[in-house]
Amino acid sequence: MFAVNFHMRTGQLSSVPAWAFTQEKFQKGFYPAAAGQVCLEKDGKSVYYGIPMECNVGWGPNVLIDRDAYNEAGVSEMTLGTWDEFMQDMQKLTQRDSSGKIIRSGLKVVVGAWAHAWVSIYDHLGQGKIPMFNENNTVAWNNEFGRKVLQTIDDYVNKWEVASVELADIVCLGKGISATQQQGPWITAMYDADFPDLNWGYVRIPNMPGVEHPYYGTFGGWGWFVSEKSKYKEKAWKFLKFRGEPKRAVQWSLVTMAIPARIEAAEDPRIANHPAFEKWIAVLPYQIPMADYGVGVEEIRKVFSDMMMGVWLKQYSVDEAISDAAKKINAIRKRYGEIKK
Repeated sequence: MFAVNFHMRTGQLSSVPAWAFTQEKFQKGFYPAAAGQVCLEKDGKSVYYGIPMECNVGWGPNVLIDRDAYNEAGVSEMTLGTWDEFMQDMQKLTQRDSSGKIIRSGLKVVVGAWAHAWVSIYDHLGQGKIPMFNENNTVAWNNEFGRKVLQTIDDYVNKWEVASVELADIVCLGKGISATQQQGPWITAMYDADFPDLNWGYVRIPNMPGVEHPYYGTFGGWGWFVSEKSKYKEKAWKFLKFRGEPKRAVQWSLVTMAIPARIEAAEDPRIANHPAFEKWIAVLPYQIPMADYGVGVEEIRKVFSDMMMGVWLKQYSVDEAISDAAKKINAIRKRYGEIKK
């Protein structure tokens, strides 16, 4: 759903017929962040263009841990304390070889999800009130706030020294190269299949300094859509109405290990009490919908990745990286005709 907003705005997607899902069902039956990603406001009315299936999470107020590593390091998952105390715990979990090189990160640096990290921390520090883009679609973070977000991310590696850019395997807990991982519940299916002895669990982490609520951002997610040009729109929506009902949403989530977007499905005991989902269900009301990245979303994701890697490797200062990234993203959006005059 990364570029779904662009497809909605350009008329490529069929709007959801009221007989399939009413506005009331969208507004009361789905988590707001998930429903917000398939919605456009037209003439003061909410128009929906798809059925969201999951509440996409990665970076946020919960982390996946190796409980055995925590026990060995004397770190209690129940007393993570303030943000500084949490980072001090990550330092205790970080292991180095005789030369001082990190061989196990306390906290994993996420490869392939850096844009998600940026969005989530941006919304957390801004408490969901600071837009990612200005009204004319230029970036809104080439300023002190944006520098604060990037500095927070840089601190994982260069201040607290709890993360290694080199040790970034997706199944880092199973391979013993990290003790803590910021990743969505789908990764637990891989751990259960390939590392059955891993004693994993999710824990809630503290809010960052000066932050009151655990707001965090989403970056896309799975959903069902119908092309406006389809010859079989009615049949397609009948099928998606069937697929989107709570009972089948529960089944889908248990297979994919993705958090269901349907509230009724998430409240089902098989989901609500599941160790991979339970902690996330509690914080879903604080999730912020994805910003409109437009058609150049994948190029923009790469800019975010380069920005963060550049400061981690000390190739650029935070100021230089922010300014360069803002310039590149504005150029991408201008090239696609998305900068408003």
